[in-house]
Amino acid sequence: MEAIAYPQEEEIDVRHLLSLIRHGAWLLILSAVLAAGAAFGFSRFQTPIYEARTQVMVGRSSSPAQINDVTQLLNVQQLAQTYAELLSQDWVRNVVASRVGEEITPRQVSVKVVTNTSLINITVQHTDPQRASFIADTFVQVLVEQNEETQSQRYAEAEQSLSNQIGDMEKQIAALQAQIEKEKQAAYQQALTSAQQKIQDTQQMIDNALAEIARLKALGSAANAQYRLNVAQRQEEQLKALLENQQNELEELRTWDELRRHHWGEFGLENAGEVAAKQARLEELSQLVDQTQQQLDEVEQTIAWLTPLVEAGAISKAIAQQEKIASEQQSLLAAYQDSYGRLLASSVESTTSTEIANLEKQLGLYQQIYLSLLNNRETVRLERMQNMPNVVQITPALPSDKPVRPRTLLNTVLGGIGGFVLALAFVIVRDALDVSVKSSEDVERITGLPILAYVPWIKANGEGIGPYVEKHPRSPFAEAFRSLRTNLEFLALQTPMQVIQITSPEQGEGKSTIALNLAAIIAQGGKRALVLDADLRRPNLHRLCGISNRVGISDLFRHTMDAKSAIRPWDGNEKLLLLTSGSLPPNPTELLGSSKMKDILTDLCQQVNVVIVDSPPNIVADSAVLASAVDGVILVVTLGRTRQDALRLAVEQLQRAHARVLGVVLNLTRSSSSSYYYHYAYSSYTKSGYSSEEG
Repeated sequence: MEAIAYPQEEEIDVRHLLSLIRHGAWLLILSAVLAAGAAFGFSRFQTPIYEARTQVMVGRSSSPAQINDVTQLLNVQQLAQTYAELLSQDWVRNVVASRVGEEITPRQVSVKVVTNTSLINITVQHTDPQRASFIADTFVQVLVEQNEETQSQRYAEAEQSLSNQIGDMEKQIAALQAQIEKEKQAAYQQALTSAQQKIQDTQQMIDNALAEIARLKALGSAANAQYRLNVAQRQEEQLKALLENQQNELEELRTWDELRRHHWGEFGLENAGEVAAKQARLEELSQLVDQTQQQLDEVEQTIAWLTPLVEAGAISKAIAQQEKIASEQQSLLAAYQDSYGRLLASSVESTTSTEIANLEKQLGLYQQIYLSLLNNRETVRLERMQNMPNVVQITPALPSDKPVRPRTLLNTVLGGIGGFVLALAFVIVRDALDVSVKSSEDVERITGLPILAYVPWIKANGEGIGPYVEKHPRSPFAEAFRSLRTNLEFLALQTPMQVIQITSPEQGEGKSTIALNLAAIIAQGGKRALVLDADLRRPNLHRLCGISNRVGISDLFRHTMDAKSAIRPWDGNEKLLLLTSGSLPPNPTELLGSSKMKDILTDLCQQVNVVIVDSPPNIVADSAVLASAVDGVILVVTLGRTRQDALRLAVEQLQRAHARVLGVVLNLTRSSSSSYYYHYAYSSYTKSGYSSEEG
């Protein structure tokens, strides 16, 4: 069976969303009505708020005899924005509050500049329209008075402030220029040092390459290399042996010296000559070990150098490689020397580091600020006599007879919309948290399998014994099974199928009912069909048909009777045969996976045309074990009940068992011409009713 690819993401289904809205319409409408009613009631009980608005224009006086402030260097629009910000300050609002005799909150006052103009709108809200108008006019009065007072105090301060800023800027510019010069000199020296180092390193690489070439040429042939390698290897062995002897002797002398240091009295003065001789030998051995180790390292390096050169042509290749390196380094050396010469000639580093560039950029900014400050100071001095800006109230505040809050109609509409949106979010979240399979699209997305049939919901009507399709051959229920039979016949054209297993992801999906009615509809087509109850844990076929379960497939396993004796026709119909489970064994999984089970199926296939196997659900291993012995497997899925993870796990288990999964039968669905999904109902199979949920 081919692997099924599961999509990683789900696309938004507009039809699904519309279906959710339609089925939750009562909740959406109720939520919208309740929210709108709450918003309407809340708005009706609020105190009306009235609004008064006045407009102020900020301008400049053109009289040359009047005195000006540095803030007039700004354009009129900026000046208007400044005054608007001033009006928004808490202290201005406190001044107005003290004059009108009541507290004014920030929410009551709104100050905005009309875009691209010098007009300022002052809006005041109050429960009394007359008080709102009075407070708005008081704001204008306080602004005019504060403007005159502030400007008169800042004339001298403005010029002094500019002079102080100019002095500070001169110091900053001088310090920054010195820092830039220092950084440039450091960068130049670093560039010279770097260029010299590159030249030295490149020359060294050239010398090394030439020396290696001379060494290789002196080596001559591969035979000479092999001879020298053999000599070096013998030297290595001799040096290793010598080094080992020296190290052993050195270790003995060190041990002796350590004992001597801790037990000096035991040696006595008569051993002074021997002690001195051993100490001298200890020092001599230490030097000899170092010399021998150094000689051994040199020999090992020689061996490492000669080893790859003993092969034919290796010396020529090595010479060619070294000559290539020398040529490349010669070219690079010429470039470095040329760069170094240009650097010496210029006496300045041509490239500018990021730090120097940032410093120069900062210097240019400081110089611009410095020139701007100079111009500002001169402008203040030349125009000192010009008058301060004018603040004129062009539109007085008038009382309004219509409240601005609450907006009952708008609040009601927004409340209804909010209630609808919240209810819709609840419906969507509830649907998203439902992990069951809700549509055929969910089945195809999860399993990648085709839908073989849609079995409609049927109402319990007291006809629950035996196949429903026999009692109602013209019902939609029977038509669904004819469609399933036709689809199986088309599938059998590719690969013959005689044994078909009916299983489900979970218990109670209706697989037993599907198996029984499928066999009945096949029997109506003229073929001999057998229903085999292979659910050896919770068999259900005998209850569906109202027959005894004393004899069944378990007797075939025990060899107490043959298959022909255990098979029973349904209601005298030799085309529809039944084989129940019989007594329940303690090891159903082992029995269903045994070779005996395959022999039983082979024997049954010789007696009938089609064997429909009602197997356990995939929550136990019996179904997967049995799936490898049948010709095809049909999964029964109940919309709104089967969990998506259980369905996915069932398909994966069947894949691992290498089963041929034919498709899916959707059980307990009730079609609706205006619905994207299927509604469903459940009822238990009793003597008074029939439902496709059994099994």
